[in-house]
Amino acid sequence: MIVNFTVENFRSINEPITLSFEPLGKDNYPEYYIYKTHSGLEVLKLAIIYGANATGKTNILRALDFLKKIATQPKISRDEKIEFSPFLFTDSRKNTKFEIEFIQNDLRYIYSIELNNSQIIKEKLAAYFSRKSSNIFERQTLENGTVQIKFGNKIKVNKVDKEIIEGNTLPNITTLAGILRTSIRIREIDSAIRWFGRTLKPIIEPRIDLTGWGLEQIEKKEVDKGKVIEILKNADFGIYDLIVEKEKPDKEDVKFLAMLLKNFEKKDGNIDLDFIEKTIEKIELFFEHRVENKSYKLPYGEESAGTQRFYQLAIVLSLLLEKNLIFPIDEIESSLHPDLIKHFLKVFLFNTKGRPAQLILTTHYRELLQEKDLIRKDVIWFTEKKKDLSTDLYSLADFKTDKLRKEHSIYNAYKMGKLGAVPYVKTYRVEE
Repeated sequence: MIVNFTVENFRSINEPITLSFEPLGKDNYPEYYIYKTHSGLEVLKLAIIYGANATGKTNILRALDFLKKIATQPKISRDEKIEFSPFLFTDSRKNTKFEIEFIQNDLRYIYSIELNNSQIIKEKLAAYFSRKSSNIFERQTLENGTVQIKFGNKIKVNKVDKEIIEGNTLPNITTLAGILRTSIRIREIDSAIRWFGRTLKPIIEPRIDLTGWGLEQIEKKEVDKGKVIEILKNADFGIYDLIVEKEKPDKEDVKFLAMLLKNFEKKDGNIDLDFIEKTIEKIELFFEHRVENKSYKLPYGEESAGTQRFYQLAIVLSLLLEKNLIFPIDEIESSLHPDLIKHFLKVFLFNTKGRPAQLILTTHYRELLQEKDLIRKDVIWFTEKKKDLSTDLYSLADFKTDKLRKEHSIYNAYKMGKLGAVPYVKTYRVEE
């Protein structure tokens, strides 16, 4: 789980902003909203970010996504650029910084990194093995491109392994990614790498189609198909079953493709025909609907955009109900009826009680703020453009009680612009 995430100089983000999952005071449903570690640390399972268009909501999720990739995907060559955009509306050229506190196997980690498009300048991983944090490693890249790594006293790394790790950690890759290039395994670092690689999931944007991925999760038994069907039933889609039909390709087509592949890659020996057959086999998904005790198959492509979107999110929900994962979802309301958004949140919150699963959402669906019995103040965040057009991030819980009393409507306050994070729309007239 994420405890705090801070980012500076990334896309629309200029000065440091922090998204925090530390609960503030007593509020609704603590048993469903809060996960408590063995050490007593409390962490919220949900964050919902509001804001006008072009204020940087999505960039917060993209920053998290970028950090995931750079931590787990090593570069091949030291000449490769680190592909990202710093804040561009300024003449200053400062480095980009990230810091993230997270829980993995009930151990609290702090990972920080400073970089530019050419190299990683500094990097540090620490953990709370006791009440105080202890360094696992510190890394810096010298002006000549040499990488130096210093391991903490609690981490046992012999001289030879240290030299191998330093040799594999190029200036433009993280120490975590450098270790992945070796066969060396250090338990505390491996645990952090697994968190970035497996627990933290890639950003889900509205344009991303999860249909194929969802079928893959069902086929691999990563997702309980029965739970997906139950979620769809309870959401009133009239769906009673998911049917997957596979059509194997013609054997002559497979042989022809194998011959082309062999000639193209100039390989000797046989090509794996089973692999080619599996790669190009046609897979089609149908939903079973029941009308007056009769069953009908409807192709997935014929279903509404809302049905398709909720099916994809039902896969995400099913994973969250079974595994301790973190999913960032951009514009959760895309193609969905408002009641389905509330249903999605309720299914997540009330079925992950006592478990460290987490959701980070962006949305424009302000009516959700009317659900005072469901939504806690400390899970609501807002983004707004500052004078330099950079992103500002602040929490609903930051507002003093004299401005937002308990009996006040959060929805009305936001709608009227009292909380900021809304577009400043001028006249509707267009001059000729």
